[in-house]
Amino acid sequence: MNFISNQLDIRVLNDVSSPHPCIYFQFKGKFTEQASIAGCRTWSTEMDAKPSEAFEMVWDCRSMEGFELNARKEWYN
Repeated sequence: MNFISNQLDIRVLNDVSSPHPCIYFQFKGKFTEQASIAGCRTWSTEMDAKPSEAFEMVWDCRSMEGFELNARKEWYN
């Protein structure tokens, strides 16, 4: 799975040192509601396809400059 946008990149990383795939989220600039909806759809589809598999998640917010409140609400849902 790869999702690339101006506000969010999502990649699955398979590190040989971990028994589980890692979903790496890189937030960039201002996180918008539109980016949240598209990103949530992408990673929930990946997780739904493999319901019994464990994932590690990395949330890289170093390049995030803020977020829309509706983006945050959508992400939490």
